[in-house]
Parts: sequence; C-alpha cells; structure tokens
Amino acid sequence: MKAALKNIIQNGFFVILILVSGFFISHVGIAVKGALFPVQTASLPLTQLTQQNASVLGDRTKDTLSIGFVGDIAPAHPENETSLSGFFSQVSEPLSSVDIMIGNLEGTFSTEGTPKCDEEIAGCYLFSGSEEFLNEISTSGFDVLSLANNHAYDYGVEGYQKTQELISQKNLLAVGQKNSINYKDTPHGKVAFVGASSYFWSPSLVDVNELIKHIHTARKNAEIVVVVFHGGAEGREFTQTPDEEEWYMGENRGDVRMMARRAIDEGADLILGSGPHVLRGMEIYKQRLIAYSLGNFAFSGTKTLSQKDILGVSAILHAELYPDGEFKKGSLIPIQINPQGKPEIDNEKKAFDMIRTLSFEDFSYTGVHIDDNGEIFIPAN
Repeated sequence: MKAALKNIIQNGFFVILILVSGFFISHVGIAVKGALFPVQTASLPLTQLTQQNASVLGDRTKDTLSIGFVGDIAPAHPENETSLSGFFSQVSEPLSSVDIMIGNLEGTFSTEGTPKCDEEIAGCYLFSGSEEFLNEISTSGFDVLSLANNHAYDYGVEGYQKTQELISQKNLLAVGQKNSINYKDTPHGKVAFVGASSYFWSPSLVDVNELIKHIHTARKNAEIVVVVFHGGAEGREFTQTPDEEEWYMGENRGDVRMMARRAIDEGADLILGSGPHVLRGMEIYKQRLIAYSLGNFAFSGTKTLSQKDILGVSAILHAELYPDGEFKKGSLIPIQINPQGKPEIDNEKKAFDMIRTLSFEDFSYTGVHIDDNGEIFIPAN
C-alpha cells in the first residue's frame, strides 16, 4: 500500500513538473517573440465607419469570396465629357460578375470647393465629373470607390465631402478617408477596406506605421482586410516596381513593395494598387495577392489622362479568396482604353504579356504565373 502511494505521489509530481515547465517555456517564448517582433497598437482612436449596403454581398453557397479591382477612373469636367450612355457596356459582364467590385476614383463629382490650382496654368490638372457619370459607375457593377489618391482633394475639403455624399447616395462605399475604416457584409463575415496614399486625407503609405494602425483595427473587426493604395512614380517609364522609395515631382510616393508586404505581415489579406498609370507586376506573398498597379481604366472625356501606347493598356482583376483571406485563384480580363476613354476588351491581350513579364522580372519566384487565358496561378516553388 505504501509502495503504491509512493508511486502515485512520484507520478503526480512528475506531471506537475511537466505542466509547470511547459507553462514557463511557452511564456518565455512569447516574451522573446514580443521582444523581437513587437506588436504595434493603435495610439489614436479610429472612426469605425459602417457605410454598408442593406444587402449582403456574395453567394452563400460558395466557399470563396470574389473581389474585383480596376485602376484609375478619371472623370472629366461636364463640358468635356463624351457620350456617357452605356459607358461601361463593353465591360459590364466582368465588372458585375464578382461579389465586390472596387475602382480607384481619380477625381471628384463636385466643384463646390476651392480648386487646388489654376487650370489656366500649365501642369494644373483638376478632375471632376458629372453626376451622370457617377450614375454610369453605380449601375455598371461597382460597389466600392477609393478616394485615397492625389486628385480626391482637387476641390478641397468641400468637394471631397460632397463627393463622398454623392457616392453614398448611389449606395456605393467611398473608402480611404483619414482615421477611418469601411466595412461591407458578406456571407463569410465582414470585409474591411483601408485606403492608403502619400496625402494627408488618407492613411499614409509613407509613414507605414500609421497604415498599420488602421490594419490592426480592421483585423479586430473583420474577417478579410483589403488595402487599396495609390503610390509609386507616374508614367510609361515606371512599369517596374523598385525595392526602394519612389519619388515623383518632388513627392515621396512611398516604398510600395515594403509597404505591401508589411501590411500583409500585420494582418492585411489583399493589396490593390494604382498610381503609376501603367500596369505593374503582381506577386503572392504569404499566400496573399499583391497587385502593384492596374494602370488606367476609364476617362469620361477629354483633358484628363492620356491613353497613348501602354497608358491605354489595362486589365480587370478578379481574385477569389478563402474565408480567411488566403488567395485561391484569380484571373485577368485584358482591357484597351479607346479614344473616347471607354474601356473595351482587348483581343490582343497585351496586358497579359506586360504583367507576366513584369511579375517575373521584379519578383522572380514570388511573381504570379499567368496563362494565355488570363488565369492567375500561385508560383509553384
């Protein structure tokens, strides 16, 4: 009896020793990780904007969520607009066939405020379109418009706020405001949208820590976090994505490669870029997709952006994500902007060759693979 009791005591002591040791080791590991990779927490309150459609976007029977994205949509002044009826008719199917469609609105829909410059002076570009053009956008399949770019304040804070109001009236979501995160409901939970640019009216991609604060807050409140950014130098000579800061016209346009990867490190699931006005490469990082630039997409009239040569080569991106935000698969629809500024399907598929080549040249083994049908594949490494 005494021997049995002694064995029980010895075995119990051994179990307790193991539990205590495991507890100690795990907490030492957490402490070491905390020292090496400190968690950044938001030091300022972020407005939890919840401008959402009444309906839940997406198909409850699917195991994925499909998100689409296009590059710059530049509205022309009403007196310079072309015929707007059926403006997106040539691309209506790919715009409307995803659960959430996002575009970068490169301008405003209001001239109520003070213009940032005098258009009579060379080099001054003010983009503001009519409500008729906004209506074409709202009825073509778009759900989200990003205002995180350099033309959102073309008519100051008044024009910026009026544009948000008009967008909301069309049941679209305007994203990219400073100190705010926007959400949409889906069958897989909430999707959070965080905008980023190098301008004061949106979270900063130059001071990446500011952007990370927004991502941390979004991560706490949503199942999928999408970052829509506007960064990098502009023009046909800037198709490459450098591994360093980019400067243009005296402005720091950010180290977009570092920013995108760190955003994913900190909780983002999908990174969608614009700004250079040309297509750039794409990569898969930690099973998340980064599209560094979708170039231009549409101009509602004259005196906006140029669509000459590669400036008129564009694409519509479709990405399918698992409920945890991981990339499953994707596709590209090749686009050519016609002389009237309207996007059309490009049968020559020039975008495929451009993105395929740039993805390999800039990112090597992490660059996406694109087949002749535009399907995007995770690199097999």
